[in-house]
Amino acid sequence: MSEKSKAELIAELEKLGVPKNGRKPRSDAGKTRGQYIRTGEPRADLGHVRGRYTKSPMFYKNQFISFIASHSGEHGDDLQRDENLIFPPEITNYYQLVRATGRAPYYASVRLSSHPEALRWRWWFTEMANAANEEDKKTWEKRICDWYFIKWSDLDLWTYDEWAWAYYSRIAGWNNRIADRIILVYFDYLDGAYGMLLRDEKANTIWKRPEVK
Repeated sequence: MSEKSKAELIAELEKLGVPKNGRKPRSDAGKTRGQYIRTGEPRADLGHVRGRYTKSPMFYKNQFISFIASHSGEHGDDLQRDENLIFPPEITNYYQLVRATGRAPYYASVRLSSHPEALRWRWWFTEMANAANEEDKKTWEKRICDWYFIKWSDLDLWTYDEWAWAYYSRIAGWNNRIADRIILVYFDYLDGAYGMLLRDEKANTIWKRPEVK
């Protein structure tokens, strides 16, 4: 597959026009998952539109595009995508080529200055919040729900960190853009269905999947 055709495929999927065939979905997709103990409480602003993004949609779009460009070369960017073409939330480092005087070039692990999926999330949610009319708003709502596997009724509930943990715990590694998709539910997250989101002393998410009983 040429670089051009690969880029075209990615563009098509990001527009959510063409499903991508791949791995079989989990056998428990769509099934009731038993009882869970709630691990968190709804945020104080639950159910209210949040003014979390203070810049224009174009500002956040340019941030996303600039980030991808900063990791791109002649043959495209060097950022990893999963089966769903999502930048894996748990991948927070990349390998950078280091050239030092007196020694051979080598690659060093460097923490991403921002996470590309977080940048895309912020851009798309800002587009939705600032849509010029109801039709445009519905277009962005559908794009967000389809891309992130969330319910329309939960759009104002998720934060990126909460979604990232639920996605990593429940879907990551599976092609979820085919029939019988797994849909992430915000109150399932609160009830512990996706495990508990834990952070280290620097407030970074601890990416360790819960044990399956």
